[in-house]
Amino acid sequence: MIVAETIATGINWSLIATLVMAIGTFGMWIDGRRSRKTVLEQPVDVRLVKALHEEFAQKAEFEQLVNSNTQRHSQIFKRIEDVEREARVLIGAEVSKINLDRQRTMEKLNEQFTFIRESLASINTELKINRESNQ
Repeated sequence: MIVAETIATGINWSLIATLVMAIGTFGMWIDGRRSRKTVLEQPVDVRLVKALHEEFAQKAEFEQLVNSNTQRHSQIFKRIEDVEREARVLIGAEVSKINLDRQRTMEKLNEQFTFIRESLASINTELKINRESNQ
């Protein structure tokens, strides 16, 4: 056991581990180089290119679509603004009508309250006169 401890203290274990890892990496690199073969790829098939052109729009067609969509969206938003403006006008007219009706109702109520006050005042006066005459 003392002999094993003496041998173990004299060896730099991290250096040995680094060398083993370097040798393993070098071996994998060499193995990869041997098994890899250079393959020349064929040019893109013309049929594939044609299919892609048919599936996707060209730049000019895309820009034309964007312009037509922009114009249509402008028309839609203009129509929405027109409808909102018309709705505001109609709502404003309706609110004015409601306020006018409310004002007329308040005037009628005020007239009725005035009539009631005057009637009560005359009744009170008659009661007072009756009491004074009975005494």
